[in-house]
This record gives sequence, structure tokens and C-alpha cells, in this order.
Amino acid sequence: MRWRDIALRASKTITAYTDNDIDECLHAMLLTLILIRVLLRVGGKSMYVCVCNAVTECQIRDAYCEGACSMRDLRKRLGVAGCCGRCAQCARDLLTQCRQQSERAAAPIRVIERAPMSVAS
Repeated sequence: MRWRDIALRASKTITAYTDNDIDECLHAMLLTLILIRVLLRVGGKSMYVCVCNAVTECQIRDAYCEGACSMRDLRKRLGVAGCCGRCAQCARDLLTQCRQQSERAAAPIRVIERAPMSVAS
């Protein structure tokens, strides 16, 4: 998960200086978020959360990105916690993690204006 942490730190350090730079800043942030998603998917093996229905972490994360924001939604889409229920807590934790990541990613960008340069005479 080290790469994920590095990408998250990089996305938090982006600042804009003028109105013209805001578009470039947003573009850089979008690329960072795409990088985070790729690193999460490629960086490690996807673990099974629900063995009964063969549902993995990646499938739950994808379902969250597609709008599943509750256990009821996961149960409807993937069948998570529909049989024995042993996966319910892990799936709930993953949903919370996804929600926190999306809230961090949606945090407002801090804009710092540059002071006009004065020429000493």
C-alpha cells in the first residue's frame, strides 16, 4: 500500500496560484486519482471478501464507484452477506474505506494567490 499513500500525499500537495492554474491543478488531481485507482487494482492481489458468492475487494470497490453505498446495495448487486453473513463486517469496512477515500479526494483545493512582485528602486 506504499504507492497508494504516496499518490494520496501527492494529491493533497497540489495548490493553485491563479485562476488560470486552477484548470491545470484539477487536471493533475484527476490524473492522481486515476493513478490511485490503478495502483489499488494492480498493486496487490484482490482478496476474497465473500467466499459464498466469490466476491472480491475490487468488485466491492467497483460497485461503490458505480453507486452502491450501503450493504443493501452490495447485497442486491453482488450477493454479499446473503448466505452465511460472515463477510458482512469486512464488506462494511470496505464501504467505509471507499467512502473516506472519496471524501478525501473531493476535499476542496486550497488556492493561494501570489502577491504582486514589487521592484525596489
